[in-house]
Amino acid sequence: RFRQQSATQRLRWLTESFRRHAPPGVLTTTLVADHPYFGGSGLGMGMDRENTTWGGFPLSLDWFSLGRERAVDVIGIEDWLGLNFMYGPGSTWEGFQLLGFQAAIFRSASRGELPIIAWITPSDETNLRLKSASALCQGAKHFFYWTYGPTATSTENYWSDLRSAYDGIVAIARQLAGAEHIIAPGRPRATRVALLYTLASDLWQPFGYLHMAERRLTYFALIHEQYLVDMLAERDIEDGRLRDYDALYVADPCVPASVCARIRAWVHEGGRLFGSTAAASRDEHNAEHDGLADVFGIAPRVEVRVQPGRFDLRGALNDLSWLDRVRFAAGGEDFGALGIKAKIRPTTAEVTGVFADGAPAVLANRAGEGAALYAATCPAVSYAKDARFVPAELREKWPAAQRNFIASVARESGAPRLVELSHPVVEAGVFESAQGAALVLANFTYEPIPRLEIRMPLKAPPARVRSLVRGPLEFTTEQSGDALAARGYGLVARCAVALGLEDIVLFE
Repeated sequence: RFRQQSATQRLRWLTESFRRHAPPGVLTTTLVADHPYFGGSGLGMGMDRENTTWGGFPLSLDWFSLGRERAVDVIGIEDWLGLNFMYGPGSTWEGFQLLGFQAAIFRSASRGELPIIAWITPSDETNLRLKSASALCQGAKHFFYWTYGPTATSTENYWSDLRSAYDGIVAIARQLAGAEHIIAPGRPRATRVALLYTLASDLWQPFGYLHMAERRLTYFALIHEQYLVDMLAERDIEDGRLRDYDALYVADPCVPASVCARIRAWVHEGGRLFGSTAAASRDEHNAEHDGLADVFGIAPRVEVRVQPGRFDLRGALNDLSWLDRVRFAAGGEDFGALGIKAKIRPTTAEVTGVFADGAPAVLANRAGEGAALYAATCPAVSYAKDARFVPAELREKWPAAQRNFIASVARESGAPRLVELSHPVVEAGVFESAQGAALVLANFTYEPIPRLEIRMPLKAPPARVRSLVRGPLEFTTEQSGDALAARGYGLVARCAVALGLEDIVLFE
C-alpha cells in the first residue's frame, strides 16, 4: 500500500509541477494497463501465480487513489480486448463491457470530475463500436484509436490495414459529433447503487482470482438491468460516501473492520446490502473476523470450500462442473452454485434458498431499518457460466435467473434505474447538460432489437427526441412516480427505437 500511495503522490507532484511551468491548456495524463489487471493482478499484484499477460507479479497502481486525488488531468484506460485481433480470446476475458468497467472505476473515484480517455486497439467494426459505446456509457468522453500505423513501419496495435475499423470509427465519430453539444458539457447522471471494491481483497486474493470475477460479473448483472453502478473503495466508505446510496453490493472477502462498522450503521439506517463470495469474512490483513456476520444474520467464521478452476479465462467456465444447485422454497428460479460453497449457520436470518442437501444457500435478514441478502456461493460467476461464452465469438446469452436474483436488492431498495428499457443486456449511460439529456445505448445481446421501448426520466419536458442512427422519434411524456420526483425528475418521456449495435438518443 505504501508503494501504491507513493506512486499516486508522485504523479500528483509531477502534475502540479507541470502546471507551474507549462503553457496553459497542456494536460498531463497516464495510461493504466488493463491486461495485467484482468490477467491476475487486479489492483494488487497476484498471489498464487504470475499474471497471464505480463508474467511476474507487477504491483498495480491504486486506480481509486489516482481518480480521487486527480493525480493527472486526464486518465487513460486501455483496451487489449482483442477477441479476433491483437492477443485474441485469452486477453478478452468477459468481453467489451470491461472497457466500460475500467471507466466506471475512474468515474466513481473522481465523482465524474476526472476526464477519461479510452485507448481502443485494433478492432473490426462490431468490436470497435461496442467497446466505444460501453466506455461512453460509463463516462469516457474521449477516444484514441490506437493507432493508425502504417503497419509496415510498426510492431503492434495498428489498424491501417483493417478495413472494417474505418467503418467503426466513422459510425462512432458521427454519433459523438451529433451528441457533442450535450455530452461535452454534460455530466453522468447520478446513481443510488454502489459496489464495494476493497484493495485488500486484490492484494491478498484469499480465494485466488475468484472474487475479482464475481465482483465484475455482479457489476455486469446490474448494468444489464440498466442500473448505473458506482464503485467504492475502503477510503470512500470511511469518508461517508455511503449516504448517497440505497443499495450496496459486496463480493469482496477482505473488508476492514472500520469499513464494516460504516456499512453496519448504514444498513441500520435503512440501506440494503447484498453479499456473496464469503463477503467481509476477513479483514485487511486477511485474518478471519466477524465482519458483517451480524448484519447478514449469520454466525461469524464462515467455512469456505473453494472450487479450483480458470475463472480468468474466456470460456473456461464451460468446462467447470457445478458445485451444487440453489433452490428457493418460495418458487424463485433456481440456479447453479459455482466458485465457492460457504458453510454458514443462521442466527437471525431467514433461510430463503437451500443447496441440494438442505444446507442454507441464501439468507435474508432485517437489521434495524435496513435489510441484507447473503448468498453462500458466487451467483455472478454462475451467471457467466450459464451465458456459455464461445472463446473467439460474440455468442454468449446471459440468463435471467441469476440476473434477477442479484438485481433484486437494488429493486427492493427503491434505487431508480438510469432508464427503463424493454430489453435487458442493453447497457445504458446518461449525460445531462443545460441542452438536454443524451441516452447512450450499447446492445450486448448482439442481435437487432426491432423495437426497444424507452422510459426516460427527465427534469424538463423535451421539445424533440431523436436517434442519431434512426432520426426523429415520436414521444409522449407523463408524470413520474414519487421516488423520481423527489430526485428532481418530475416527468418520464416514452419512445421507442430500432436498435442495432449502439445508438445515442437525444432528449432536447
